[in-house]
Amino acid sequence: MRLIRLLKRDVRYGIVSRSYKLIPVVITVFFMFLKLDMYLDYLGKHGNVIRQRNIMDAVLFMFEGMQVYRFDPRSFFSPPLLWLVFNIIILYFTAYYPSMDCDSYAKTLFIAGKTRVQWWFSKMIWCALSVVVCYIAAFISIFIGALVKNYEMNIDIDSEFLIYQYGNGVRYMSTTDIVLVVFILPVVISITMCEFQMLLSFIINPVVSFAFMCGIFVVSAFYTVWWLLPNFTIWRRCAYYDENGVLPRSGLLFSAYLLLATILVGASIFKRKDII
Repeated sequence: MRLIRLLKRDVRYGIVSRSYKLIPVVITVFFMFLKLDMYLDYLGKHGNVIRQRNIMDAVLFMFEGMQVYRFDPRSFFSPPLLWLVFNIIILYFTAYYPSMDCDSYAKTLFIAGKTRVQWWFSKMIWCALSVVVCYIAAFISIFIGALVKNYEMNIDIDSEFLIYQYGNGVRYMSTTDIVLVVFILPVVISITMCEFQMLLSFIINPVVSFAFMCGIFVVSAFYTVWWLLPNFTIWRRCAYYDENGVLPRSGLLFSAYLLLATILVGASIFKRKDII
């Protein structure tokens, strides 16, 4: 019951009262549609007219990131800005509330009773819920944008645009594959990254931990390796689409181990934390 009370408080003050910070998510989706429209207009001017558009065109374009990158000094590297900005927004949304709450409300709470571990578990659940809320805000924004632009409301991955943009590799991905690498795996990885960021914020400080996690996302754009978890939030780097990509199973396992370690280390820290 104590954990439930703590969680209700975290949802109220850590999500509901800070919901205005989700506005950048909506803005990012708006720029995605702007970029997509400009790209489709460009294709039309060069004889590649895309007549039919569906909501999956927008979803996959929003979360495409970039293909597996191979360093070549003769080529220009263009970072996946939409992917990077969206994930930095999520990191920022979950970056500062736990430490602020620990410095104020939690100190009184810890002195008054044995709620240290429950407080940490509440923050873990709050962090996961915050990430889910960010993704829900993104998907709702995409849905509304697709309605406004008269996109077909189906999840056909064999659409004219997807085949032109991503090739026949998309056709070999089943609906289950798409659900896993577009809707499930990115959310799981984002939760793990934000939970780990929260742990680091108590070990170091929130500013450094936020900067460190942002750096991991930037480095992940250059290197496609399984131990850089942000790669698993890019569906075009999935081995189901590109044989040189990362296996989703590896991402889920690594994420599970890191998440478990984060829970245990955090609980251990707060059991021994000096409040005074």
